[in-house]
Amino acid sequence: MIRLDHGDNAALINKTCGGRLASLKVCDTELIVGAESARSDFGWGIYPMVPFAGRVRNGWFRFQGVDYQLLQRMPPHAIHGTVDDTVWEVVATDERSITLRTELGPHWPFAGDVEHKIEIGPKKIRFELGVTAATTMPAQVGWHPWFVNPASVKTLFTQWLPRDGEGMAGAPTQLGLPVTGSPVDDCFLHQSGEVEIEVLGLTLMLRSDCSHWVVYNGDQRGLCVEPQSGPPNEIEANPLVLEPGESLTRWFEIEWSAVV
Repeated sequence: MIRLDHGDNAALINKTCGGRLASLKVCDTELIVGAESARSDFGWGIYPMVPFAGRVRNGWFRFQGVDYQLLQRMPPHAIHGTVDDTVWEVVATDERSITLRTELGPHWPFAGDVEHKIEIGPKKIRFELGVTAATTMPAQVGWHPWFVNPASVKTLFTQWLPRDGEGMAGAPTQLGLPVTGSPVDDCFLHQSGEVEIEVLGLTLMLRSDCSHWVVYNGDQRGLCVEPQSGPPNEIEANPLVLEPGESLTRWFEIEWSAVV
């Protein structure tokens, strides 16, 4: 584990399991679900999702006239990219920041690499994620945070992309939808790029230049609020295309107020 510190705030990064944030403590209060309670590699920390985020229907997509089959890690679907369980190389690190890098790996049919920077400050932690193509390919990025319960979403989203019977996001609808009541595992949009949540009585403001947010509250261990550069299944339905040497980059911040 690699530790980052800033005053009373500390973060642990696990470079051997997806370059993920394994712990985030604010004044000794742990905000992130840890590996010890996880049911799978999907179920803990804050990890980057690259080169696709969320589900790909049946693990299949067509790109430039060629069909590709991905590893179906949540049968029958592919899910959360190809780098969340791999070893990342540490490119640079100091007391408050770290930059990691990895290849997209054998489970992605195109060549490319990913860089992930994490920096902790006095009241926030910032993530920057970029994927660079070596060959023409579709691309998408995002993060998958697991915030410990009790946690809840306070923001009223502007649009909802309801799931179909296979868990894929549909067309935006229903303005002003709150994430309350029954469990959700859905994609939302919010024009401000800010989502307010509460974790253990602590107010967190999530900010990103990602366009979509997937919220999952169907697990008693934690709440997931996931910024993504596009909706689930985007690489099959409406891919963003990178040419060789081009990059897709996004950022994500978690800012906290005083501990209650």
